[in-house]
Amino acid sequence: MPDPLSMSQDMLASPAHVIRGLSYQIAYSRDRVLQGDWTEKYARQRIAVCAAVAEENLRESHNCMAVSIYANLTTGCRALFTWTYVDRNGEKDSGSVHPTIDGR
Repeated sequence: MPDPLSMSQDMLASPAHVIRGLSYQIAYSRDRVLQGDWTEKYARQRIAVCAAVAEENLRESHNCMAVSIYANLTTGCRALFTWTYVDRNGEKDSGSVHPTIDGR
């Protein structure tokens, strides 16, 4: 499976791509923990960095306002992801998902 950070240029296409890309990165990090490749601490740090980059991308590249992203892993390795933003047209988008790669 490719490292999702290598696909960061795709995140510039639209706000929806930013959200979808971050969701994939969270699921990828969770998968690495479940497979024993990463520690939960490392995955949480990586998710925090990815979420910060996504927030900045929404603000700077897509002129979104009121951007709020929460992304984390629980102790039991459940992925949590919520977001809200107002796009440049004034339309609000928000959502909440539990990203997974394999459906577990």
